[in-house]
Amino acid sequence: MNVLKIYNDTYWSLLNLNDTLYLKKHNKIKNTPGFFTTPEERDRVSLSRTKRNIKEICLCNDFKYFFTCTVNSKMCDRFHLQEVQDKMKKICKKIKRKNNEFKYIFITEKHENGAFHFHGMAKNLELYKNEYGYLSSKDFDELGYNSFSIIQDFNKCCNYITKYITKKCVKNENNQIYFCSRGLKRPKDEFMINYDLTEIFDKVFENDYIQKKDFDLTKLSEKQKLKLNDYFRLNDDYFENNKYITNWLQLFTKFYKNDNIHIS
Repeated sequence: MNVLKIYNDTYWSLLNLNDTLYLKKHNKIKNTPGFFTTPEERDRVSLSRTKRNIKEICLCNDFKYFFTCTVNSKMCDRFHLQEVQDKMKKICKKIKRKNNEFKYIFITEKHENGAFHFHGMAKNLELYKNEYGYLSSKDFDELGYNSFSIIQDFNKCCNYITKYITKKCVKNENNQIYFCSRGLKRPKDEFMINYDLTEIFDKVFENDYIQKKDFDLTKLSEKQKLKLNDYFRLNDDYFENNKYITNWLQLFTKFYKNDNIHIS
């Protein structure tokens, strides 16, 4: 079973899922023998799901700034996870009370010396230029040195944030790896015709459960663009009344025209 995920105008994902796994994922069937039966496999799947959730949040929301914050030991115990996270959450709530449009996703990371710091993405907050010439927030100054840089390559920045989500990443007492504001956008799953993704792309992620390819439309080869467009045409013919597929096919065609690629 194939599923299309559209994160933003140019960054999409195609998944070819084992049918049994897809039904299990959407709670159509439960306790399927042979799936995720060992603790190691369950941990791997859980981490993979968390990493996917973080990436989807980053890609689906038009965050403006990449955020870094190094905790100042004068503000709180920078070696105490719960304390630094509680302080961070209080600051976020304070900003939110002043500006309901403030949106964010933050991930806690650990320095080699054991101190904690934060990375993430944010938008809609007041900033000033600090003594080093970087953008900072007076609210986050209450936690430590912080900087906000305008995101230049959005998709690349999203990939960077998820790069360090590994088995060694920081988890709090609730087993959470990240925290974010409410109401953030998420991608919608859309059914597609079953198809071997290697027929479109040179390389795909593949294991016993899934074929997966994340891709930036603007960075595909011309050959891949043509194959992908043909695949969408098949879906458009198959789902005659599915406006979602039709609309995105039109967008893709428009993209082609803008790129001076002719589609007959």
